[in-house]
Amino acid sequence: MIYLSIIIRNKEPNLKRCLDSVKNLVSKIYVADAGADKTTLKILSDYDVILNKIKWNKNYKDAREQSISFLPKNVWILILDSNQYIYSSSINELKALCNNNDALAILLRENDSDNDNLSFNYKWILFRNVENLKWSIYYDSNVKESILNIIKKNSFWKIYKSYENTVFNEEIISVIDNTQIINIMNKLKINEKNYLLYYKLGKLYIISNQYNEYEYGIYLLEETLLNTDDINLKYKIYLDLGNFCKSIENYYKALELDIFQDNDIKIKINIIDLYIYEKKYTKALELAKELIKKKTNNSKIWENLTIIYYKLNKINEAVISYKIFKSLD
Repeated sequence: MIYLSIIIRNKEPNLKRCLDSVKNLVSKIYVADAGADKTTLKILSDYDVILNKIKWNKNYKDAREQSISFLPKNVWILILDSNQYIYSSSINELKALCNNNDALAILLRENDSDNDNLSFNYKWILFRNVENLKWSIYYDSNVKESILNIIKKNSFWKIYKSYENTVFNEEIISVIDNTQIINIMNKLKINEKNYLLYYKLGKLYIISNQYNEYEYGIYLLEETLLNTDDINLKYKIYLDLGNFCKSIENYYKALELDIFQDNDIKIKINIIDLYIYEKKYTKALELAKELIKKKTNNSKIWENLTIIYYKLNKINEAVISYKIFKSLD
């Protein structure tokens, strides 16, 4: 069983999307109320939640420990903030990973609206609620330190990673509303050939998916590609299509336009990730070796090589790659 734990305080514009995104993943939703207003509580009334009051002492560690204290032991806990949501495409993968008896934590691959889709973070927000689990004093560490200490004492436990884009963290676009759409539409009436606006509009639709307009957002990006001569804009669109559509072809097109090769390595690492996702391990290996020849000391490449060699049943090479990865991590 996977239980959601979420803390709410003030008006939460993205709360509905957050809760909707996990309806096919979690069995129960535990909400820790640290001072929610009436609007937020009204949103919660539409969901079957277990609501508990907590004290907000301006201490994230304390609030999180209070919120987790209400959950039973040994169940899986998913920690989300209201500005995060789970991609529906990742739910089956997460369920399968949680079925591993030796899994103590699943690292969720985060796609952040503030990172231009060129790199990925892994969040320590899905884990078993075992004994001796403690929340870190540092916000970014979460339960990482505690989980690693538990594994040191009991080698039975393992950490798994999601390879789907799993969780989206909205920092820039807190909520997509009619005002943003209307503003862009009005600007397009003045200059209907401002393709940067079409790009922004398409990306708004894709990221929000609030109006079930994901496909229309993709269409707008593709149409912009056909009509603009702006190389930089085309480059951005190919990157977005590579990320949102899991398209290796579009990533390679972005590489062709990356004249100064500023993001060459990051893009190729994303391509390797997709090859692994598609189980094209030989192609992933070829590209990883190409990057190694450039003497790139990027730990992500060696992490990928560990996975690739393991999948190709080249255990000795996998062990060597893993040792190098750990030395760089």
